[in-house]
Amino acid sequence: MRQLSLSITLLLFLQLQTTMAGNLTVVQLASASANPATGAKTDTQIIYEMLVKMLDRWNARDIDGLMSVYWNSPGLLAVIDTEQFDGWENLYRSYKNQSRNPTNMGIVNPTRVQVELLKPDLAFGIISWTMKYPENAHASEVVGTTTMNIQKFAPDWKIVALHTSFTEM
Repeated sequence: MRQLSLSITLLLFLQLQTTMAGNLTVVQLASASANPATGAKTDTQIIYEMLVKMLDRWNARDIDGLMSVYWNSPGLLAVIDTEQFDGWENLYRSYKNQSRNPTNMGIVNPTRVQVELLKPDLAFGIISWTMKYPENAHASEVVGTTTMNIQKFAPDWKIVALHTSFTEM
């Protein structure tokens, strides 16, 4: 029998409201519960916070902060719509080129953040989101989903593979 915490749903509105202006409706986290004796965060909570940091850094146009959540390796795989980026450096260059004009980055608002701990050192993450471009009146709203494989490299968790798909509304 799996622990009761296999399907814990936490609403972490306060944290998101202080770090983002988004409207997150549901956050599902699945993993072991926090150690009540020490109050230590679970791996799932740590990963969730890392994903929130990633979104916050995007909105701040902080590419270096954004890239800190990714595995800094040639083995990193990122597929964004129809483009594939092999390795941390290639993804970093792409983000840096895109961020030269901040109006091209938009503001991301998560609608769902979900983390599933698959093994003690491997997790799966999903972020559903909308993106608006307040500085560009002619830009469309974009709706997308990002899925990620997240691996533990003691003591940190890093995104090792991700896929993002989106459409304009």
